[in-house]
Amino acid sequence: SFRRRLERKEKARGLSLPSPGHTAPPAHRLRYLYDQILRESGLEPFRSQATPFVDLLEELVQRHEQPVWVDVGPGYGIALRQGKRHRPQLATYGLDPIDWYGEETARHDRPTIVAEDLWRRFGPELFDPQYGYQRIPAFAEHARLPEPANLISAFYATPYMEDPIKALENLYNQLKPGGTLLIHFYPGLLVWPASEARVRRTQVLTTVVTAMREAIGEEQVELGEDLLRIRRPDERQLRINLTAGRRHETDSGEVRVAYTADPTKPLVQA
Repeated sequence: SFRRRLERKEKARGLSLPSPGHTAPPAHRLRYLYDQILRESGLEPFRSQATPFVDLLEELVQRHEQPVWVDVGPGYGIALRQGKRHRPQLATYGLDPIDWYGEETARHDRPTIVAEDLWRRFGPELFDPQYGYQRIPAFAEHARLPEPANLISAFYATPYMEDPIKALENLYNQLKPGGTLLIHFYPGLLVWPASEARVRRTQVLTTVVTAMREAIGEEQVELGEDLLRIRRPDERQLRINLTAGRRHETDSGEVRVAYTADPTKPLVQA
């Protein structure tokens, strides 16, 4: 059924969905979203916290008068809406070239299925305009944010990007000093060209992480289970000197993006 397909899609994004008619308070609903992703990353202190993403938002609110959170590929924006409802002082943005919620609900062949399904599980009040967010209709590689961000999250988004490294660079450079970027990567997503694979036995991501640590500080860059956490220590812009080649899928459906490095330049400059 359409509901089951939608549920599978959202579970793949790290959601644990309440059943129809669920009436838990907002804070309880909020903890379902993105917490599992952070716990399973293996990074401290996330793996020892019951609600690490909620705790991260709470920390932002305590430290900043109006913290800015940008979610890359927010889908129907459930996490952003719940964050805004839980802490109204958050300035929330969704970076996505597609307006999933608006386009789905406006289709003439099924104008209300998505909306009614989401309303049943999360409550219609969650979709009140006061809990909405500003959508940035752009790709992460080149998007310009309306304002620098305290937190940028990009969960399960990189396989859909033409150039994930360019997106990483662009998003990092739009963090406020002290801000955090949480971005998902996968071991096989970034590869060296076949001609260089035997020479470069390390993964592209591992190589980039090592170079980033040298450029901005060992303690600023942490790589867990598929999750990269980067803190921006100062105003310096980051430049990653890699060029993306053709994006393709293997026979098993896995995405590959091949990168080449310029031997005349440092891999990462800050």
